[in-house]
Amino acid sequence: MAQVRKQNFNAAPMGNVLQQGISGNRRLPVAIQSNSSSPGPSLAQNSAGGNNCAIQKKQKIRIGTWNVRTLLQVGKLENLKREMDVNRMGIVGLSEVRWEGEGEISSGKYKLFYSGIVQGRNGVGFIVNKRVEKSIKKVVYEGDRIIGLKLGTSVKDIFLLQVYMPTSGYEDEEIEEMYEKIGDILDREGRGCIKMVIGDWNAEVGEGEEENIVGPFGYGKRNERGERLIEFCKERSLIIGNTWFENPKRRLYTWKSPGNRYRKQIDYILIEDRFKNGMKRVCTLPGADIDSDHNLLMAEVNFRMKKVHKGNRRKKWNLEKLKGKSQVVGEKIAERIKTEGVTSIEEQWKNIREGIKEVVKEEIGFEEGRIAKKPWVTREMLEKMDERRKFKSRTDEEGKKRYRKLNNELRRETEKAREKWLEEECKEIEELEKKGRTDLMYKRVKQTTWDKKCKVGRKCEIEDKNGEIITDEKEVANRWKEYIEDLYNSHENKNREMIEQEWEVREDEIGPEILKEEVILAMKEMKNGKAVGTDEIPIEVLKCLDDRGIQEIVKLCNRIYTTGEWPKDFVRTVMIPIPKKQGTRKCEEYRTISLISHAAKIMLRILNRRLGRKMEENEICAL
Repeated sequence: MAQVRKQNFNAAPMGNVLQQGISGNRRLPVAIQSNSSSPGPSLAQNSAGGNNCAIQKKQKIRIGTWNVRTLLQVGKLENLKREMDVNRMGIVGLSEVRWEGEGEISSGKYKLFYSGIVQGRNGVGFIVNKRVEKSIKKVVYEGDRIIGLKLGTSVKDIFLLQVYMPTSGYEDEEIEEMYEKIGDILDREGRGCIKMVIGDWNAEVGEGEEENIVGPFGYGKRNERGERLIEFCKERSLIIGNTWFENPKRRLYTWKSPGNRYRKQIDYILIEDRFKNGMKRVCTLPGADIDSDHNLLMAEVNFRMKKVHKGNRRKKWNLEKLKGKSQVVGEKIAERIKTEGVTSIEEQWKNIREGIKEVVKEEIGFEEGRIAKKPWVTREMLEKMDERRKFKSRTDEEGKKRYRKLNNELRRETEKAREKWLEEECKEIEELEKKGRTDLMYKRVKQTTWDKKCKVGRKCEIEDKNGEIITDEKEVANRWKEYIEDLYNSHENKNREMIEQEWEVREDEIGPEILKEEVILAMKEMKNGKAVGTDEIPIEVLKCLDDRGIQEIVKLCNRIYTTGEWPKDFVRTVMIPIPKKQGTRKCEEYRTISLISHAAKIMLRILNRRLGRKMEENEICAL
């Protein structure tokens, strides 16, 4: 364990942190043992435990930053995941990802968030394990040099910012623009949070203490960019964590020049001065290997993180299995539905809905999630990665030669394996085309060519009526509710003709009961492959119903038709906003689509057809 020289950190007494906090009733999200000699003593975790805690009691979390020198190379992502496992990392900020666009991907037990502009240039990201993923509240994408994560804790959120500063070849004006941008983001997104800024700063703060910012254990000589970084820390009340922990020289430097001629410390982990006691240890992990000239920089912290409850992602039914057993499914649904003696229409629909879903779950189940691990990566390749990392720190000629040899072999093997896998996939796609299974063919093409370009909702932010940006999820949802209500209750719609009430219609003008043939025709007209509504019943399943099942739908439709009462699922709509242009924050610049229950669509089609016939009759009478 790293040792540190005792310093006066002007912090609150460690034994009273949980009870008193820094000031007033505000509490630090850490409890600290008072018998430690480092600026980051042992930290106790949330004693509540249970399913509400992403990090359990007395467990530390490792936060790191690493310039990976591209993730475009075949097999590099698997290499990164392997190093995450070996070094027990929870979060790693990444520089030089070199991916285009912004979004997220899941790969095994890890999730990667990335932000870039041009393919093959710059790019930043975060890779987190599943335990930490539960605590993520928000991802902030800010171009190809800055990305942020907001993590929930039991007391105070953490705002973690990963930066990739321009190298010494850039003008000072661009450096100043970066610092201004970082400051603006911290003010906007980090308000009320514990702030940590990590990354490749391309600056040297060197040896020598500087107030409470730079500690006694720096590395190298300070340069102008290092002076600017220290100035930035003063402005923002940040400390440079690397410099406060005593480590061997090999655990201080973060970058080595080609040929290993000289080494520098240019990657740093910064944290707010008032929360520095939450940092237990900071050092590099020189054994971590990803074919980069940078070392993985790691900080051990013990903030009490909590699970952020998010909406569950809806599972998709495995409708491919339905094609071979549609008759069996239809018969079982008819046997499962029990509507005799039901008094309310809501209960009648509930029995139909639950009967259908139970049978479908038993017979066809859900689709399996996408297997994100690269299928061409073999056990032999992973073993070769482990063997290569053994020679990373060797400085003798034999060790360097062996490392280069293993690295070249690994690169050739991964590229060859990927090409072979693609050939096999293409053959299977051609076979599907020959058999006329275009649906499966396009699905397989999508799976084969799927990559990191899958996008997510860019940011949870929108403008209110006054043009102010709001980011709170509840406020954003209320803004959308307000916008939709205004949209559909506009003055154009208020002048529409009043619809006559039921008691105003003569008995001879009331239409006949809904027939079984009308229900069958409505279902036949509806296309397959459409998204389900709130009831989660696809139209393909409704089309499987036999005569008994269809008769239950007919009874339900007639009850709606005669009473005017609709089940709640029929009047609930999932509205999805789709931006008309990238980066928009105005509701008016979105188009909305509605996901409606397919059973409700059947009723609506029948009514629409009857209204159409009635209008035609009236037109003929008028002529």
